[in-house]
Amino acid sequence: MQRPAGKLHKSPDARVKLLQAGAYQAAKNTDYPPHHHSHWELVYYRSGTIGCVMNGRSHPGHVGLVWLTPPGVTHSERAVTSYSNYYIALELKHAETWPAFMDDDTDRSLGRVCQQIVVEWNRKSPQRARILALLTEQLACLMDRAASEKILSHPALTVTRAERVIEEKCGQPLAIHEVAKEVSASVSSLRSYFRNVRGYSPREYLQRARLEKAVSFLRTSTLKLEAIAELCGYDSASHLTRCVKKAAGQTPGQLRRR
Repeated sequence: MQRPAGKLHKSPDARVKLLQAGAYQAAKNTDYPPHHHSHWELVYYRSGTIGCVMNGRSHPGHVGLVWLTPPGVTHSERAVTSYSNYYIALELKHAETWPAFMDDDTDRSLGRVCQQIVVEWNRKSPQRARILALLTEQLACLMDRAASEKILSHPALTVTRAERVIEEKCGQPLAIHEVAKEVSASVSSLRSYFRNVRGYSPREYLQRARLEKAVSFLRTSTLKLEAIAELCGYDSASHLTRCVKKAAGQTPGQLRRR
């Protein structure tokens, strides 16, 4: 997405060098125009739905997708919704074993290391170069593992994508049919997938995500209950209080004092 700048960071894995890293976001209908690079580009989608176009062919993009583009290959993005990603410019040797597209695992290992690479790239610390080199090696190892392991089943992938959509949007009014639409599944299929893969329903996961977000605010902020309720998708402060007390056995005030 951007022109490489700054010093090269060579990983202990001699086949990979980090050239640049950053984060990008775009509004709905804001496409990224066709372009190409002299380096490999790895893109990790953090949010949104995208059409990933490479050599004139489109691949459906979604949260948790990794897209690897070789040097000199023309590619672009079609913004179906607003979206955001991490982009990492790499100099690679022997990357032919890595597919152009792959999904992150259920632990979101690739997403976590991509995020840390971007964070560290923008830091100024004495250990920056070494940390970046180690993170780049970790990224290469994770890509090797993802390429060699069996692909997750369609239900498991769908559930993982749905969980990411829920976590991203749990602070706003959100219906399960909207989640199902984002992951290209029917409501009945999504419910069945959750039950078989996770043992609970998408509605239960939404409630859990909202509760975890609310508890985090209670423990780390001085926001009023009304503000936390609004930020976490609850109808009111009293609704938030009931949910917290039912799940934690304590009132929001008691959690805050702890």
